[in-house]
Amino acid sequence: MKTPRRFFDFLFLATILLLSKSAIAQQTTNSTAGKNGFRAAIVKVDITPEDSQNLLGYGARKSTGVHDRIYHRIVVLDDGISQIYIVSSDICEVSPSEYDLVAGKAKQELGINPMNLWWAVTHTHSAPEVGPPGLGSTFLGDRFKHEVDANYTSMVERKLIDGIKEAKQKLARSGLGVRAGKYQPACPRC
Repeated sequence: MKTPRRFFDFLFLATILLLSKSAIAQQTTNSTAGKNGFRAAIVKVDITPEDSQNLLGYGARKSTGVHDRIYHRIVVLDDGISQIYIVSSDICEVSPSEYDLVAGKAKQELGINPMNLWWAVTHTHSAPEVGPPGLGSTFLGDRFKHEVDANYTSMVERKLIDGIKEAKQKLARSGLGVRAGKYQPACPRC
């Protein structure tokens, strides 16, 4: 039996409304909440290397130049009670140990709970390696016989922490909303 799309739209909207109501109730019961209302900030930090780097994915190869610059994109959301940090980096992958290292630095330097730091990657195979290979070395051991560039990895880590710090400083009152619409294909015959 096929479930109608309208049901999922309704379920999504009902979930958002319930979560919003719960957040408002929690804000009104917490004496420190709501002083600044909902705040957000977005920061984009360039992490393009200045020199040739080993590229991750496929066979072993080094970069020969820059076609497109790569970035950390950092979003900070603050509801007056807690903050969440969402980072998307234009790299192929980070190992759990690399995430733990960066999350530890964020906690030590900025007081950020590692549970509130979400670091995702765009999974591009045209970006340099960052940090230890992690699970990749198990499946592609021959591919990871060289040393990872510690200077580039350190720069990526430092720029992520500095970018989060900048985003925290740029927090400003923001709005959050939900909107529904109907998909219109670009092709009139589709």
